[in-house]
Amino acid sequence: TGGHVILGLPGETPEFILSQAKSLSKLPLDTLKLHQLQIIKGTQMAEEYLEHPEDFHISSLEDYISLVIEYLRRLNPNIVVERFISQSPKELIIAPDWGIRNYEFTMKLIKQMKERQVYQGQLYSCSL
Repeated sequence: TGGHVILGLPGETPEFILSQAKSLSKLPLDTLKLHQLQIIKGTQMAEEYLEHPEDFHISSLEDYISLVIEYLRRLNPNIVVERFISQSPKELIIAPDWGIRNYEFTMKLIKQMKERQVYQGQLYSCSL
């Protein structure tokens, strides 16, 4: 059984996102796909973003990496994370435009986790 979540939807705070990792850890999930909020041309969300960008928090690449690291630290270590970001066609992206491929993101994430000496499940407790 797999889950799929977008991190950073309008109205989500970092605290809410991190608590989501704890909630998902209680579910019988085998896999999880994560990705950043993307504003895609031609969508209702794009219209809302262009009218009221202040209602959206579009993370920088560095901030998103830090968020994913903290999310992983709280996530059940038995859940296999299949993806960390999504890649929409460049010509459709309004925001964020990080210019990075999935594998490049994964390499940066692994490097930072090693540097910080953190790992998935580090803050996980099955009694959550």
